[in-house]
Amino acid sequence: MNSYRAGAGLLLALVVVSIVHIAVYYPALLAVVASHFDLNGKVNGTMSREAFVGVYAGVVAIMAVVFYGIGLLLPVLPNSSINMPHKDFWLAQERRSATLESVAAFLVWIGAATLLFIMATIHITIMFQLGQISNINILLYPMLAVYFVALTTWTLLFVRKFRNIAA
Repeated sequence: MNSYRAGAGLLLALVVVSIVHIAVYYPALLAVVASHFDLNGKVNGTMSREAFVGVYAGVVAIMAVVFYGIGLLLPVLPNSSINMPHKDFWLAQERRSATLESVAAFLVWIGAATLLFIMATIHITIMFQLGQISNINILLYPMLAVYFVALTTWTLLFVRKFRNIAA
């Protein structure tokens, strides 16, 4: 469960950082914030500063609750609600607890990565608002590539851990 605790700690720390993040930048934002961009990085949607902050806070809260909460709910979920390779083997009575601890750890870590990606996306948007960058794609596409690599790595590690049925 140490991996789960570390991931949960990181997830909580990211929530705190997101609160500080928006508190620091909120006063600098204009009353109307560019909030949607086309594939070329051009603004094609706006919202009020308050709505922007509300969406940011809401997404952070939802992500934290979902990824942390699923780990807490796993022990009470029926096996039929859990999708994983060789689940009949891994969720057998004698392995269920250890398996669910591993799954919870995987989930909380990918949750932390996802929350970090969201926070970075918001920061790129803020940088655009403040005139620090002229096109969000300069940073967004490389960051998206890093997130994709993290998701792929997570998926491969998850499948690798649960692919083989131990003898």
